[in-house]
Amino acid sequence: MIETLAQVLGLGYETLTVNDAHGQVLVVYHAEPVSPAAHALTLLGSMNAPAPKTRTPTSERG
Repeated sequence: MIETLAQVLGLGYETLTVNDAHGQVLVVYHAEPVSPAAHALTLLGSMNAPAPKTRTPTSERG
């Protein structure tokens, strides 16, 4: 599923071997800056981001 999404978005990827973890690799997907894929990833990331906390000014604290 991740590979399919990466293909649809047009992402590039890098595969890195993990030392002392035989057969394990780390795959990092990336988008070109200022591309439709980068915009799509930003939107996807913001969908799961927590809402910003509102801060009470110091003068209003008791």
